[in-house]
Amino acid sequence: MDSVREDKLVFEKEYRKLEAEVGPIKYIAEFVYGETDKSILEKAVTWVIILIIVVFDPLAVGLLIASQYAFQRASGNQPLETGKVKVIRETVEIDDTPPKDIQELERQVHNKMEK
Repeated sequence: MDSVREDKLVFEKEYRKLEAEVGPIKYIAEFVYGETDKSILEKAVTWVIILIIVVFDPLAVGLLIASQYAFQRASGNQPLETGKVKVIRETVEIDDTPPKDIQELERQVHNKMEK
């Protein structure tokens, strides 16, 4: 009897793993078809895959096209149309010295490290 219970526990564990994997699809099948059995689960999986393909493939293609356009424009290979966009390119000097408070803090840390 104990061995049968152990076998039952193993099967129940495997069943829970399968249930966790199929859970979201099972809910979709119940929502769309009102019930769940093997053939309906297969239909639901098929429709979820088709939905993912229809939604995300065009999005991926659009993102690829947009990134290529942006890379070409950033590298200067594609001239801008005159009259539509005005681009100003100038060199700007940037002061990268830290503020005085930070400089004082760095001096204090440096002094403490020397001690």
